[in-house]
Amino acid sequence: MAIDDLVIWEGRPTAGADDNGGGFREGASGTDFSQQDAAENTYTDLVIDATTNTDMTSAAFPFAAADVGNIVNITSGTGWTVQRVEILSVASSVATCDKSLGTLGSTGGNGKKGGALSTIQKVLDQCTVDGMRAYIKASGTESISTVLTFPAGSAFSSINRLIGYTTTRGDEGRVTIQASAAITMMTMGVSGWHVENFLFDGNADTATEGVDSTTNYNALINCEVKDINGLGIDGFANGCISRCEVSGCTEGIQPTSACTITYTWSHDNSSHGFNGANNCTFSKCLSTNNGGDGFRVSYSCLLENCVSHGNTTDGIDVTSSYPTMFYVSNCILDGNGGYGIRCLITNGDGQSFLLSHNAFRSNTSGNYVSGEIYGVNDIILTADPFTDAAADDYTLNDTAGGGAACRTAGFPGSLFGQTGYPDVGVYQHQDAAAGGPYGARTAFLPMGVG
Repeated sequence: MAIDDLVIWEGRPTAGADDNGGGFREGASGTDFSQQDAAENTYTDLVIDATTNTDMTSAAFPFAAADVGNIVNITSGTGWTVQRVEILSVASSVATCDKSLGTLGSTGGNGKKGGALSTIQKVLDQCTVDGMRAYIKASGTESISTVLTFPAGSAFSSINRLIGYTTTRGDEGRVTIQASAAITMMTMGVSGWHVENFLFDGNADTATEGVDSTTNYNALINCEVKDINGLGIDGFANGCISRCEVSGCTEGIQPTSACTITYTWSHDNSSHGFNGANNCTFSKCLSTNNGGDGFRVSYSCLLENCVSHGNTTDGIDVTSSYPTMFYVSNCILDGNGGYGIRCLITNGDGQSFLLSHNAFRSNTSGNYVSGEIYGVNDIILTADPFTDAAADDYTLNDTAGGGAACRTAGFPGSLFGQTGYPDVGVYQHQDAAAGGPYGARTAFLPMGVG
């Protein structure tokens, strides 16, 4: 079965109903009745054909061509199998479905066609085929008291997507999920899932964990996690966290091995902003005003164009004494309570610790802790580089010795005979319309819509 030939499910918290049909096959010739709150038809008189148990009729609502591709939820009836079925075709008011409906000739079947489901878990329960796609509309806040889980059957060889939206599918608006009990809000226990455009609200620290990916090859995209009495985001080995924001948690983000984190902001957590394992990549991430380290990492990690500002201890803390192939470039380490970069090398392996074009200012204990590491083309700032850090505006100002010293100062200034002009830090500055090496340059926005 092709990925583009699957049932797409629709959920609408507080507006839909879990006994609705809830789905429509992508590319089918009929009309998609799942993208509405209420069922299109509620049946009480369904009849199974006398000779073909995949065929059914209704006198009250005769089936028509527009029904093809829709899901009917069979809810009860003597001789009927309670299940969801897809209408494959309609001829002379007879609907042919994708599976046996029950006992030949059975009458009085009850069910619903069309209409969105109500709860996110009910939507997830339908996603048992590789390549599934499910949409959740922000029709209301979904309150949960048990962990959201994913069905078995998916695999990392296919991408399965749970996608929030506000008004129109694809608008990247976020759907709010709020905890009402001490739970992990979502556990991704199978591989191959992308979760996109959700706000996980721990409800004043009620939840004990936000999102936990316990398996490989999952992604969390354009999501916010806040007010968790524990970890905001955990796991995601060999996965990706992108365009996410985590705040008000005990600890922000704890990625496991080989996780790629991009365009993500962890701030105002009571412990570390990012507490990563080995082989992690951090690109264009911000870690600000956390009660521990900005970035706490192990070995074989890369940090590029990141900002660590105002954290209680170190800007970057390398916990391994053998930091094989550790690379930091184009980062700003500013106003942290410990060192800008702390690495206690004990095995004489400083040569694998590569630092290039990083900017430092006002880190209480100094720029580095170890004499065995050093930076190439360090930028020592004499002024605040940010437009307004107190208001969480980390764009570069144009102050001499501050933001101006970071503009077009990053690596690579030149590489393989070509010249570039990258800024140090997350946000790239904007020149006047006719000025600068790129003409008009737009500021980079790391967070998503919602």
